[in-house]
Amino acid sequence: MLILEKEAELLRLRNAVPSNGEPSPRSEDRLGGARSAVGQAKAPKLPDFKEGRDDMESYLLRFERFASANCWPRENWAVHLSALLSGKALDTFSRLSEDESTDYDVVKRALLKRYNLTSEGFNLKFRSSRPELGERMSQFKTRLESYLDRWMELSERDLGSSEHWKDLVLYEQLLNSCGRDLRTFLMERKPGSCSELIVLAEQYIEAHGEKNQFSKGGAATFSASEKLKSEITGKVEEKIICHNCGNSGHLAQNCFKRGRLKTRHS
Repeated sequence: MLILEKEAELLRLRNAVPSNGEPSPRSEDRLGGARSAVGQAKAPKLPDFKEGRDDMESYLLRFERFASANCWPRENWAVHLSALLSGKALDTFSRLSEDESTDYDVVKRALLKRYNLTSEGFNLKFRSSRPELGERMSQFKTRLESYLDRWMELSERDLGSSEHWKDLVLYEQLLNSCGRDLRTFLMERKPGSCSELIVLAEQYIEAHGEKNQFSKGGAATFSASEKLKSEITGKVEEKIICHNCGNSGHLAQNCFKRGRLKTRHS
């Protein structure tokens, strides 16, 4: 109702312009005030970050879109964000130096790291997640896929056309999330892809109910996911060179030839 009243006032003030076509100073002031009130009433307020309720990555994405839509200068983003933080997030911000606390990119990296939204963090989320209450298997698969994508993205590893590996890793993780009876049912029918597995799983759950159909959370080890992890981390290990023996994959302080070489040179 407030917006409609203000818009009606705007219309009345426009119609009250004198015959010379120029509004009086008083009318202009009232017109500007009414415009401001309407603009403020329409503009949504960005809610504060709530510890335990909001996902930090999603919250930062919403903040960035809100800031861009409202044409905030990027150099002010960190200050605006700090006013919305609480709990662990605010504690993280307060530990930054004065210069760091005004750099949005630095603040964002610190927050993501604090909430374990890193390569290893998404790896852990991918391995330990289980379907939430009321979440369909297809929805759970989409959530797992987003964790896997972020894991690979933050690892800065270009796996090229890795759809086969991606489907295999998702398949194994979906199967691991199932309880014993559901897993046995699926393994007996040997679905050939994630899509087939999801269809069979949802049919079984619809017939038998959701209770006890999923295993408890916990990191599991599978050959395909381990191989993917080794592909992602292998690039980093290749760049590490031992200055003791000249081989790659380890540092000098961890070189097993260290003592042997020292004895030879003495």
